[in-house]
Amino acid sequence: MNQIAKTGRAPSMPRPRGRPKSEDTAAIGVRILEVAGARFLAEGYSALAMEAVAADAKVSKPTLYARYPDKPHLFRAVLVQRSERWKKQSVLEELPLRGTLRQRLERYATVVLDLLLESEVGAFMHIVTAEAPRFPEVALTYFEVTVEYGLALLKRHVVNADDVTISDQEAEEIASRLYEMLWGWRIFQLMRGLRPDEKLRRAGAQRCVRILLQGIPLKANKKLAGESLTHL
Repeated sequence: MNQIAKTGRAPSMPRPRGRPKSEDTAAIGVRILEVAGARFLAEGYSALAMEAVAADAKVSKPTLYARYPDKPHLFRAVLVQRSERWKKQSVLEELPLRGTLRQRLERYATVVLDLLLESEVGAFMHIVTAEAPRFPEVALTYFEVTVEYGLALLKRHVVNADDVTISDQEAEEIASRLYEMLWGWRIFQLMRGLRPDEKLRRAGAQRCVRILLQGIPLKANKKLAGESLTHL
């Protein structure tokens, strides 16, 4: 009596030996990065062990190290994978390209503070802030993968402002200074043990924008640069 007659099922085919199929290779890569991302968020950068990632992802250490020879390479790969997901979900991409410079900056700044305080983007930023003094490559990776993308989007909003004409150089300066202020505001709130709600985040964004516009004299916008702080 054959196996089908005995069990009612066809015998399982043995998996062929040799290199894994391309879809298996892709699945392994996704699994490694998902496991590593979860561990980075839970443990931080310095505490993460490559061997633990291999064990959780159910791959051998040689397989892991063949793909990512060290922790910096693994962290970059995780950020690249996550950043593609963040971009698809990003509200920043959906912000309308209309309004005055102040309106555009306030909209953008409010969303950035939401991301820094309430999302995975902010959680990875927390890792970077904590680990940067000992591992500067971690901060550089975060900047290159996530911050430069945000700066480019913000610059596009600035140069298309309805009320002023702004050069590329001025737009780059405004975008960089605003990001610095927003990051500083976020860290200052956390140091005080606060988690600002939506209303306070919006107020913080507006305040950063007012101070920024007061402090940067735009060649094409003498009127804005000269207005009092209370009216910006």
